[in-house]
Amino acid sequence: MSRYHNFKVGDLVRLKGYFARQEIVKVKGTMLLCAYCSNPQRPKWRSAFDFEFCKPQSNEDLMKIYKTPDNQYGSPLTKDSQGRIVLELRGQAGVVAYPEDQLEEVVPYTVKIRDTHYEVPKDKLKVGDVLVEYGVVKAVDTKCRSAVELDLSQVRRVMTEAVV
Repeated sequence: MSRYHNFKVGDLVRLKGYFARQEIVKVKGTMLLCAYCSNPQRPKWRSAFDFEFCKPQSNEDLMKIYKTPDNQYGSPLTKDSQGRIVLELRGQAGVVAYPEDQLEEVVPYTVKIRDTHYEVPKDKLKVGDVLVEYGVVKAVDTKCRSAVELDLSQVRRVMTEAVV
């Protein structure tokens, strides 16, 4: 299977040899319906063979997603002359800029057990839970980007009951 079949809706691509970014709107076989990020109102069909994935600025930038005060989501592009973060909005047209203190970085839900942060489903653990072979949950929703994934199906919680 060629790498051209790995494109999916939402991927950012560009025509080979060009710089302008486009977002994939629809995939049909080896044909892609793509819209320029700067003008998404006029998507066009093209062969997947004409495209390549956009190279992110860095792996760190690729991973970052911010939530804006009006509940939109976007990826950072750069900072403007006023020091605001410029975001390319996800799933819609537009580029917006916000002061960094008005944005919330979207990170996985994490908990702290001993001195390690773990990524777990929300509301499965609470502070004070004792986990066999791991220890006591010290904090929840720690928003740690470097957390280790924890498969809870392999973890046992110590349950207690009142003596009286």
